Amino acid sequence: MIWQFPKYDINKPVAWESIDLNYPWFRALKGVPQDEEWHAEGDVYTQGQQD
Repeated sequence: MIWQFPKYDINKPVAWESIDLNYPWFRALKGVPQDEEWHAEGDVYTQGQQD
């Protein structure tokens, strides 16, 4: 598998919907747990969308 990463401009909001549609590995983060002590916001997918 060759990983492809989304391109973004650091001064603009991230287009989460576009990333979700175009990068299957990003969608795969749904449900991946994080330690609640450090990441009470939820799974890895949720964490990424908080930026």
